[in-house]
Amino acid sequence: MKKALYIISILISAYLTTASSQSDKIKEIDEYCEKIKSKISANENDLSYYYQQKLHYISNFRAIGRQDTRVIFYYPHAEDEYYENGEETKFKLNYFPPEIITVNYNIAASMDIKITYYFNEGQLLLYHSISKGVYYCTEEKYYFEGKTLLKIKTEKPADCPEDEVLEEKPVYEKDSGFSEEEKSKANTILKNALEYKKTFFSLVELESLDK
Repeated sequence: MKKALYIISILISAYLTTASSQSDKIKEIDEYCEKIKSKISANENDLSYYYQQKLHYISNFRAIGRQDTRVIFYYPHAEDEYYENGEETKFKLNYFPPEIITVNYNIAASMDIKITYYFNEGQLLLYHSISKGVYYCTEEKYYFEGKTLLKIKTEKPADCPEDEVLEEKPVYEKDSGFSEEEKSKANTILKNALEYKKTFFSLVELESLDK
C-alpha cells in the first residue's frame, strides 16, 4: 500500500512539474511576442528597428468576388558584409528571417481575417488569428516549440459584430490530448510559416534585380 502511494505521489509530482514548465514556456512566448510586437511603429517610415517587405494581391474568386490579400514581413536590419573579389571591394547584405509576418484578407464583404506569425531566430513560436464577420467570430492561438504543438487557446473577441453569426465557434484551452484535426491544422500552420519565410527571401533576391 505504501509503495502504491509512493508511486502515485511521484506521478503527481512529475505531472505538476511538467504543467508548471509548460505554463512557464507559454508565459515566455507571450512576453517575447508582446516585446517584438511593441517594436512595430505606427509610422511605416520609422525604420529604427524593423524594415518591411509588403505584398498586395488582388484576386477574383467565384462566390467571393474581389479578394484583397495583404502580407507584411517585419524583419530586423540586415548586416553589411564586405569582401574582396581580387579587383575591388564588394558589399553584401545578409538578411535575417522576419520576426513577425501579418496576413490580412477578406471573404467577400462578409468576413475579415487577420493572421500573425511570430518567430524567434526563424522558429515559429505563435500563430494568432482573428476572424470576424457574419459566418463566425473567433480568435485562435497556437503555441509551438520547434515543431511541437504546446497549446491551443480559442476565445471570442470582445469586439465581435453585434448581429448573430451563422456558427458559434467553441471557446477552450488545451495543452494536451490534441485531436487529429487540431494536429493537422498545426502541421498546416508550420508548413505555411515555412512557405512565408521562403517567400521573404525570394523577395530579397527579387529586390536586387536590375541593380
